[in-house]
Parts: sequence; C-alpha cells; structure tokens
Amino acid sequence: MFSFVGNCLFIILMKEGYIELIKSKDLLISELSGGEFKLIQVIKSMLTNPDLLIMDEPDVFLDFTNLNALKNLINSHKGTTLIITHNRYLLNHCFNKIIHLENMEIQEFDGGYVEYNFSLLQTKIETQEIFIAEEEEIARVTPVIEAVKKHFDIPVSIDTYKGKVTLAALQAGADLVNDIWGFKHDPEVAAYTAKYNAACCLMHNRNEAVYDDFQKDFIRDMQECIAIAKKANVPDDKIMLDPGVGFGKTYEMNLEIINHLEIMKQLNYPVLLGTSRKSVIGLTLDLPADERVEGTLATTVIGVMKGCSFVRVHDVKENYRIIKMTEAILSK
Repeated sequence: MFSFVGNCLFIILMKEGYIELIKSKDLLISELSGGEFKLIQVIKSMLTNPDLLIMDEPDVFLDFTNLNALKNLINSHKGTTLIITHNRYLLNHCFNKIIHLENMEIQEFDGGYVEYNFSLLQTKIETQEIFIAEEEEIARVTPVIEAVKKHFDIPVSIDTYKGKVTLAALQAGADLVNDIWGFKHDPEVAAYTAKYNAACCLMHNRNEAVYDDFQKDFIRDMQECIAIAKKANVPDDKIMLDPGVGFGKTYEMNLEIINHLEIMKQLNYPVLLGTSRKSVIGLTLDLPADERVEGTLATTVIGVMKGCSFVRVHDVKENYRIIKMTEAILSK
C-alpha cells in the first residue's frame, strides 16, 4: 500500500498545491500512474533536504499536468539542483543557467533555453551527432520498408524530416513521406519527394506555441509548407495536410484546431487527422494512453464531420466502425 511518510508529504502537497496525490493515499503502487509514481519519488528525495538534488530526465513520459507539478517541485527546492533534461518546458521555466555538452566542449549560457536554442540550433544540425543519427535511422527503417514491400502490396509511409533518410526510404520503396515539419526543416525532403513522385503529408508545427492570431497564423504556416512543396514540383494530387494536433500548440489550441478543422478547406488539399491516444485526450479525460479509445473516437467523428479525408489511429476496428456510422448519418 502507498502511504505518506508521517505528515510531511501531506503538508507539502496541501501547502504548495503541486499535485493532488491525497486521493491516491490508499492505492497500491501498481495502481498509480507513471507520472504520479515519478513525482512521489522526487518528493521523497526532496524530504531529506539535500544540498544537491540530482535528477536524470525526470520529465520522461510525463503528461502536461504532471510535468507542471514537477516544475513547481523543482522551483521549490532551496538547494542546488542538477537536472539532465531535453525538455524545453523545464528549461524555460526552472533554470537560469544551462551547461550544454557539444563536440566535447562545455558551453555555458545565461538567460534560459531560448537563447541557447537559437544560438546553437544551426550548429547542432551540422554536427557529427546528427550525421550518426541519420545513418542509424536509415539502417533501422530501410530493411523494414523493403521487407513490407516484398511481401505486401500496400503503400508504405516513412516518418522523417531528414533529407538523407527520405532518400534512402524512397529508394527502399516507400510511397509517402510524412514530415512533421512540413518540409521546413530540410529542403532536401521536398526535393526527393518530388524526384521519386512520392506522396507527402505536411504537418503543421512550430518550435514554440506563440501566435498573434492562432487560426490565421496556422493557415499562413500551412501555406508556407504548401509553397515549399510546389516550389520543389511536388504535384497537387500528391499532397495532404495534417493539422499537427499535439505539436507546437497549447492544450487549448489543440482543442481549438480540432473544433475548427473546417478552416483547412480553403487550402484545397485532403486533410489527415492524427489525434489517436494523444495527450490532449489524456489531459481532458485524465486517462493514460491505453484508455483513450473513446476520446479518440470523439475526435474521429468531429474530423469526419469537418471534412477530413484520413485518420491515423491505433484502434482501427473501432474507428472504422464509427466512421462508417458517421458517414451513414451524414449521407441522409
């Protein structure tokens, strides 16, 4: 059984309002979510008031609610905190100094992650680490593509935003390039897509969820992606668009774009909706990924009603049935 250590944990949680773990006091450890269990471990370490608190990627697999609670816990620690993390939210809200190891050199930045991000982004793209990552990605995906194409007569999609990976995948037989950066990260992705006459799915994305007017900026971003495809001579009938639910958007923005998918009709391309089991559903229903089928189905129905041509889902049978029923109703 899980229980508090004396009254200490109860006092911390109630006084600071970080997370509502009091409701979990009678649960088995196995009944806690991964995020709740991880936060309990952090709190347990903090109760000893260490002068130096060290955490290795404590944010991994946390949804936004638990991530926000972790942020508050980190900021409440009075001693020195050393955290190894790639999480932009924590970097922006918890630290005033970041040490980044790049090419065997220690580089120190004051003023937060935003300065670090823009000053090193181009350099990072050009480093040997990126090259190695591309080669490893190619080694992983190309044998799978070749095997699928050999045994099944079905189209195969490659998810990548890297030019070299795109080329290798298309040479291996991939039929569609799904780029989460909508051709904006690497211009070679668009060039190779056109050269091999492949289809593409251009997803909306941004580095930060900062907009002047969300819907208008969203459309402009999508138009930029389309322009890159057109400049590379990708045919119109090879282009589909993805609103990018869960990417470069706040929780509220994710709900908003799902509710206003019809604005994408003005772009005159088929729309693919990918919401299956995503965090916007988990945050709304307070459910882990494997219990988000009903939430996914709700978004699928809205997608069909708003004019989407494709949905990308985990639970195919359930979504197929609900699409079939939705279309039958809409046809009358």
